[in-house]
Amino acid sequence: MTKALFTGLAALIAIGGAASAQDVFPKVNPGEWEYVAKTKVNVVSNGVPIAIPEQVSTEVKCVTAEEADLKPDEDDLEEGCTILGVQSDATFVNMQVSCISNGQKIDGSVETKVHDAGNRIHTVFSAKGGDAATQLDINAVVTGERKGACTE
Repeated sequence: MTKALFTGLAALIAIGGAASAQDVFPKVNPGEWEYVAKTKVNVVSNGVPIAIPEQVSTEVKCVTAEEADLKPDEDDLEEGCTILGVQSDATFVNMQVSCISNGQKIDGSVETKVHDAGNRIHTVFSAKGGDAATQLDINAVVTGERKGACTE
């Protein structure tokens, strides 16, 4: 199982999905957003730590009005992942996730807070798990900032 899966889970919350009228979830302002993700993965395989440097990635995305609600959607998760629980209000959403892939089970949580009247977000992702031979400890922080109107 790769760290890309879990960075993707963090981005799922950061970018958002559709919400029904009865749910209360934070919203961001539509427009062009820049996300910076910092991911650190610690791996112990057969009792031996494996050094993996911190990864930093940047993504620019046009967030539409339909994507502005930060409601987790299980249909957007990687295959083998399930949402175990969600807590939210108008300023944050916290999601617990469990994933099974290639015989490895990893449990994690993603918490996103919305700041600056919907123009900035801060997401923290953490997960642990693995199998009998390999243990993973994954931590990511994604920050997002609205840069203006979409250019496309």
